[in-house]
Amino acid sequence: MTAIAIPDRVVPAPIMATVNATVAFGAYLLFVGQVSKSELWTGGGLALAVAGWTIAARACHARMLGIGADHLRPWLLALAGLPWATLRTAGVLVAALFGRQGPGATVSPFVHGPADAAGDNGRRATAVLAASLAPDSFVVRTPQGEDKVLVHRLVAGNAPDPRWLT
Repeated sequence: MTAIAIPDRVVPAPIMATVNATVAFGAYLLFVGQVSKSELWTGGGLALAVAGWTIAARACHARMLGIGADHLRPWLLALAGLPWATLRTAGVLVAALFGRQGPGATVSPFVHGPADAAGDNGRRATAVLAASLAPDSFVVRTPQGEDKVLVHRLVAGNAPDPRWLT
């Protein structure tokens, strides 16, 4: 795996909060389409909220993520499967109108890996986000230390890859 380990503490929290707040403020002004006193106040409030959220999130947990090229495949599979998953979900929802239920919560195998390994942290994050992207399923819980994941499914599907949940 060609991974880039991103240590959480490389950039100090106040600098990262300032960068995030500046980007949020600029993006807000760009998308609002006008600059007025009320828009500046709203953008400033958004910037303060983003800065506070950044500092709070970084204070909660310091963990390294390893992101690599192999993380692209689950995202491409999830995005490519969106149209078909949407149609299957629509079918299940129509069937639910007539009293038929989907499979509901299922337990799937999922390789957690060590909690202190940057590559496994990045893989877990990518796998859970990609698996939750589909309209027909989302990850409910990944019990720490257990090689399984609780997934709520509207449509019964194939057993996912235990490393990527796709």
